[in-house]
Amino acid sequence: MILFKGGPKLHPGEARQRIELLVPDEARRRRLLSLLADAIETAHTANVASWGLMLPASGRFIRLNVGRVMAQDQKTMAEIGHTR
Repeated sequence: MILFKGGPKLHPGEARQRIELLVPDEARRRRLLSLLADAIETAHTANVASWGLMLPASGRFIRLNVGRVMAQDQKTMAEIGHTR
């Protein structure tokens, strides 16, 4: 599901649930979202139509695409070797 730019919008509460599922630790989640916000602002400044954010219902990843390439793909903590 595309969250922003050119696709269906996701209710903020649903987006929050999916991101919390992806990154349960609040400190890590805040760092990720800060980095993501900075990247989106940079892409948006360059070209408002050049970026898109995907946040599927599975909660398995969040993906920022910029231009024709993927800029960031965050997997779940379990998939990248972190445990709770």
